[in-house]
Amino acid sequence: MVSADGMTRVVKHYSTGRRSNEMMIVMPDERTAYFGDDGEYTMLFMYIADKPRDLSAVTLYAAKFTQTSAENGGAGNLEWIKLGHATDKEIKRIIDKGITFSDIFEVSNEPKEGFTAVKQYSGQGTNYGKIEYLKLKPGMEKAAAFLETRRYAAILGATSEFNKMEGLAVNAKDKKVYVAISDISKGMEKNDQDPTDHIQLPKVKAGAVYELNLKPGQKTIAGESMNSRYVAASMKALLVGEDLAQPDAYGNKANVNKIAGPDNLSFSEDYRTLFIGEDSSQHINNFVWAYNVDTKKLSRILSVPAGAEATGLQAADNRNGFSYVMSNFQHPGDELDNFAPTAVNIDDVKKAIDATYGIDQAGAVGYIQGLPNIEKLQKELKKQQKAQQSKKKK
Repeated sequence: MVSADGMTRVVKHYSTGRRSNEMMIVMPDERTAYFGDDGEYTMLFMYIADKPRDLSAVTLYAAKFTQTSAENGGAGNLEWIKLGHATDKEIKRIIDKGITFSDIFEVSNEPKEGFTAVKQYSGQGTNYGKIEYLKLKPGMEKAAAFLETRRYAAILGATSEFNKMEGLAVNAKDKKVYVAISDISKGMEKNDQDPTDHIQLPKVKAGAVYELNLKPGQKTIAGESMNSRYVAASMKALLVGEDLAQPDAYGNKANVNKIAGPDNLSFSEDYRTLFIGEDSSQHINNFVWAYNVDTKKLSRILSVPAGAEATGLQAADNRNGFSYVMSNFQHPGDELDNFAPTAVNIDDVKKAIDATYGIDQAGAVGYIQGLPNIEKLQKELKKQQKAQQSKKKK
């Protein structure tokens, strides 16, 4: 936490659950939060804190996705499964007692009565990505919910098929949350060999940005009230990349006029614009995009060196009368051997990057300036309109 005077205090929260956290975004109520779970066969999680600005006591939920369309990146309804309520102190006490995986679950190597088939990528070594057969031990619900969050959520019926869930952003005025899926494949494709197959979409390696529609008065699958006005009831693809049948002359595997590998997201309330940063193996140069949610116009506004990831994205509205878009890049020249351009020599590209930054050796932090403050412009416009009206009266 950072106070107004710039002093910091680090707080470790135990009650937020365990997953591969990519990003967390807090809603305007300062209680409801969504998590991006990065990896394969992952999940969409939400928690609701007991009090605003206090993340030490929360109720944790996992989403079940019911697909309604497979067109243009897909769409579906969301229902929520309550995993449990806990405080940081409760979960820390459980951890401090030395709890282990075998204290929480019974495990079978094959289908067995009373056991649930689960597929999620938390295993290690030869067990990574394999179907597990699990049975919760008596009295272990809270430990499972907050220490083995994915497995427990899957046992209860949550969707565990999302792939490469990355950045999040919130549009407070329209009550929307945006979620980046950098690669629609693997668990998100149709696969009747998986334990569940809630998501059945055509593969799009270039990925998509999804829009979650937030509504008040929602209840869990079990009919329990959720004390939040920011519960996602549905999701649909807003922007979808386009894979190329063959790479273009510069080695791009996806259309350069559309997003590919969306990662960082940031929304400007003033500009009504969603900013999207790429971390893609599909574009040789990753881009930052601006998408206006009113005009539906997508504009490419920035590119980074070949092989680098566009990161650190932040739309900063009205900072002392000015607005900015912060953007960084890291690991220039990374994995360029995966591209085979014909318009340029890839070895020459590597040499140029190595001479400027060093391959995987540097990055840069920057921002786009010169953005007018919308509130200030609106005031000036009203002032001009009044002046014109006064002239007409004279």
